[in-house]
Amino acid sequence: MEDLHHEYPPDLLQILQDAAPVLDCRSRERLKIGIEALIAENQALAVRAVQAEKGRDALLAVTRVAVIARDITEMKQAEDTLRKRTQDLNERVKELSTLYAISRIIEQSGTSLDEVFREAVLVLPSGWQYPEDTVARITVRGREFKSEGFRETPWRQASPVVVNAETVGMVVICYLRERPEEADGPFLREEQSLIDTVAGRLGRAIELFQARESLQKSESQFREITQQSFDMIYTCYHESGIAYISPAVMRILGYTPDELIGCKCRDYVVPSSLPAWEEGRKKISRGEPVEGLEIEFRRKDGSVAFLELNESPIVRDRSVIGVHVVGRDITERKQNEQLRQQAFEQIERNIEQFAILGDHIRQPLQVILGMTDLLEKGMATERIQEQVDRINSYVRDLDQGWIESRQVREFLRKHELA
Repeated sequence: MEDLHHEYPPDLLQILQDAAPVLDCRSRERLKIGIEALIAENQALAVRAVQAEKGRDALLAVTRVAVIARDITEMKQAEDTLRKRTQDLNERVKELSTLYAISRIIEQSGTSLDEVFREAVLVLPSGWQYPEDTVARITVRGREFKSEGFRETPWRQASPVVVNAETVGMVVICYLRERPEEADGPFLREEQSLIDTVAGRLGRAIELFQARESLQKSESQFREITQQSFDMIYTCYHESGIAYISPAVMRILGYTPDELIGCKCRDYVVPSSLPAWEEGRKKISRGEPVEGLEIEFRRKDGSVAFLELNESPIVRDRSVIGVHVVGRDITERKQNEQLRQQAFEQIERNIEQFAILGDHIRQPLQVILGMTDLLEKGMATERIQEQVDRINSYVRDLDQGWIESRQVREFLRKHELA
């Protein structure tokens, strides 16, 4: 930047006139003030300068002024740019602080939606360029939440609250008095983005609260079902053991739920069922469900209960960490199956005995008949023949029973009852 040196006539007006071609009105005024201050503050220096040059005159006065003008346009522009960027940065910080405050309000545990809206509407004005003149209102499904002093004005900004693709409310920001024009009336472009973000955040918060309420209702219904279910329902984790087990366990195994919380399921499996149990565990570890697994469990009184288990793996972060189980008591069914099996085995033995018994009877009868043929005809031989015929009829009945028993056995096998 070059320094410019000018010498001006002693008359102040002449000095300003000479400077007029290169200075604007405001700069000429500043030059005038500066020269006057220079004259007032440096009177003694000016006097000594004149005395040294012309000797001691009776009348001393400043006859010349030397002015150095430096071009500081770029510096001023840099200062203005820095000031503008600093202001913009402060605005962004305010906006981020507002979003953080809204998120903190939403994430507070135990907070209702009304409390979220009530607190959020008080925080919103602080995010705008003129917070002292900013008021806010949130409306959701007919409910209104306002900041202090809210009123509708022409200087208004709004964004819809959308829940599951349905507009359910509106976030409104108003300035109480007119402000300089910006990108969107008196509002900054970033402020429109801010109100859109806040409205979107509130919409997602409503969806989250609705999902949470639905989940709680579902859990309550599920718990009610499990509490009243005749089946034993439990959740067991690999690390911590049984986390929940339904009251049906008292009827099936004789333990209270509290007695089994934290225990390992395997500890109650009868040794003879452990191979089948381990096969089920292998399928669960691969993330596969298990259906119809029949396992014997040890009851509290030392007896054994048969349970049919249907199991689903609990997967978290692609790893199986536990299992959900529904266990149905099939002890009575297994006992009936055992009795039925015993009955069929007895039928098999009876069929074999029928065949053997028929042969055993026929052979002696044939001998008796042969002996009677050797005897003379008479009353005795007739009586013997009658009794042999009678016994033969019984043997034929046994043969018929044997045939019918075999038919029954084949029918039961065909229909998987044996």
